[in-house]
Amino acid sequence: MFSKTTVATSYNAALARFLKTVFNYMSGGVALSGLAAYVTLHSNLINIAINPAFQIGFFIVWFGFGFFANNIISKVSTTAGLLMFVAFSIITGVALSPVVAQYTASSITTAFFVTSAIFAGMSMFGISSKKSLSGWGSFLSMMGIGLIAAIVINIVLSLFGVNTAGFSIVISFLIVPFVSAAVAYEVNTLKETFSQFGQDAETTSKVVIMSAVSLYTSFVVLFLHILRILGFIGGND
Repeated sequence: MFSKTTVATSYNAALARFLKTVFNYMSGGVALSGLAAYVTLHSNLINIAINPAFQIGFFIVWFGFGFFANNIISKVSTTAGLLMFVAFSIITGVALSPVVAQYTASSITTAFFVTSAIFAGMSMFGISSKKSLSGWGSFLSMMGIGLIAAIVINIVLSLFGVNTAGFSIVISFLIVPFVSAAVAYEVNTLKETFSQFGQDAETTSKVVIMSAVSLYTSFVVLFLHILRILGFIGGND
């Protein structure tokens, strides 16, 4: 019969492996996007990336997969789910390459390291916090709805020829703390709910991919808005 200490040690080790796998997958997705962006900017793929039809299709895929990734991945095999994530990461890198190309190499490098530092710090906070962050859920949901409304308004105004550069920067300054808090909340939630599915290998493998997709999208959004802020400060925006 196992002692409580042995069971707790085994559980903590399994949780650590689970979280490590999630972050490895997420980091792999970021690396794939970076590689795809680099290849695109140095090849004829850039002609595809700047095509309006491709950009529209990308945003439909981005938001569609972002919102319904959990439902989609839960209904397919683990391998298929992982391949979807790989494809999603590559397409994202290709589509965002023209956006990133508008900024200096210094701004891109700084934005990446700042994003990585914030992401790592908030993830560690979510993991190490002895207090549940479940109370953040309602606030983050309301703030998310507000930001989505602001983004939609910004897009509509820009379509009518209104200069929304200042409004866009304000949105970026709001999105950075929002996404940072969301990362801590999600990682903390993963830690808390692992006990519900940790014994099922298939479910765990799918949750790993779902979580990696979610954290990956958070990283990309955080990076883009930090880059935008740095570009604004440096006069590139």
